[in-house]
Amino acid sequence: MNYQKRILIILLLLLVTVSLLVSIEVKQHCGKHFPKSEQTQTTETISGILQITDNQLQLVQDSTLTIHNLIIPENMEKDMDKIEIGKKYNFFGKSSKSGFVVEKYSLCQETKNCGSHEVNSEKCIGCRLCLTQCPEGAISMVNGKAVIDQEKCIDCGICISGNGRFKGCPVKAIEKK
Repeated sequence: MNYQKRILIILLLLLVTVSLLVSIEVKQHCGKHFPKSEQTQTTETISGILQITDNQLQLVQDSTLTIHNLIIPENMEKDMDKIEIGKKYNFFGKSSKSGFVVEKYSLCQETKNCGSHEVNSEKCIGCRLCLTQCPEGAISMVNGKAVIDQEKCIDCGICISGNGRFKGCPVKAIEKK
């Protein structure tokens, strides 16, 4: 009987060891094909002035003066010939370790002011979420409703589509003009 207990314990330990090895192997397999950094990326918008440094296209972000290296996919390279250095652009895409991967872009027509968002006061619930997320401080509250100062707005779109955790206006009260 003592011999049978030992065999049973050894088999159980062997079973536990094998199941742990299989689960570790699956986790590593998923990690190789689906890195965590890739899984959690969300589309964001950055706005600013374009420059070229050491043959690298860069954007100096308006709100923070951070310099972003722009990574242009091959299918967009022809479109990028139309861009003008020193002009203000909005870029939509994802941040990565090596730069900002561009999905699409638009030129701000006026260098000083390119705001083109407005709040539908009938839809606005006064939650103040957009106010806390606006990188330029262009949104304020008037009579319990959000109002966008067009002189400060840089048309980044964060108030509409968000910037990661913030998913944009929860009641879709902010619209592009």
